[in-house]
Amino acid sequence: MGLFSKQRGADGSGDELTLAGAWQLLAPQLGAHLEVRGECSILATGTVRGRGWALQIEGRSLGNAFLRELRTGPTRNKAYDEWTSELAVACANPRGLVGVVRSYQDPNDPNRRPGEYDPRRGRMVVSNPPELAGAVLTAELHRVLLDLWRDVDIAIEPAAVRIGEVSKARASRGGFIGGSVLHHGPSMVRPMPERAIAGPPWWIDLACRLADAVDRPAA
Repeated sequence: MGLFSKQRGADGSGDELTLAGAWQLLAPQLGAHLEVRGECSILATGTVRGRGWALQIEGRSLGNAFLRELRTGPTRNKAYDEWTSELAVACANPRGLVGVVRSYQDPNDPNRRPGEYDPRRGRMVVSNPPELAGAVLTAELHRVLLDLWRDVDIAIEPAAVRIGEVSKARASRGGFIGGSVLHHGPSMVRPMPERAIAGPPWWIDLACRLADAVDRPAA
């Protein structure tokens, strides 16, 4: 199948770029080695600014596959896919930092307005252990994490910075673009196919910047 796969969305038509097709466009731009495991499963590896990175995304159908194929038009939009995304960037971590930095929307924050698009309203950046955020996050990185629009966990490991997520998205309406956090970056209001490939370079760059911060020597 080509880069574009004919899929039936809620309106009954539309050409959508598959995950495999998107990465066939992305891999040359990133200088990455690409392993296509299927239209909904890829593994990409490469080097950026001297740091090795690995990114894998896999989607799987939820529910009965036979009944899913019988759905058409609006009823097909009730089917969901589960997307697992993971990005790891190598680091030296001379201070031996370990833990998780999390950017999330606090549902109990009085400033949060669910019907209004403002990522910073009700958004918190915390870490476990609490002192990890102060050891890793510069003012600029903290600002970037406040601008994220969905909850993200960033694991600081002895030899890697790792970003991972498991989420659901409606089948055939957005697909991997809506399902994988790694395919969402800032300013996502773009035409296809740019919208489908804008996210991964941004996230790889962010993970490298976090790795740079982790690799700072102790004061």
